[in-house]
Amino acid sequence: MLADRGYDHDKYRRLLWQRGIRPVIAERGQPHGTGLGIFRYVVERTIAWLHGFRRLRIRWERRDDIHEAFLGLATCLITYRHVQRLCQDLQVLVREAGWDRQAVLTKPLWAPGKRGLE
Repeated sequence: MLADRGYDHDKYRRLLWQRGIRPVIAERGQPHGTGLGIFRYVVERTIAWLHGFRRLRIRWERRDDIHEAFLGLATCLITYRHVQRLCQDLQVLVREAGWDRQAVLTKPLWAPGKRGLE
């Protein structure tokens, strides 16, 4: 589990170890630059994406299953948008490289018995 300096205490570390969780907590008084920010960015970015959906910014639902359903729906929409953007980027690359679109779509990149990509 990743945590910032606010959780740098033996009590929290012991609780995590008892549950079988390896704590990665920045230590107080140490200079920045441990590299935890790289991983923290992913978590904070994901939460920011979820907060892009107004219904999830403030939890209005009392029932957990309804809130979890909205979280799942938001996750599906975020994933769909990313896949859609990746496909558009791929189309631009194919067009700029002058490749035949149909050949790119039908030619397998990997086949059983072969090593790696063709």
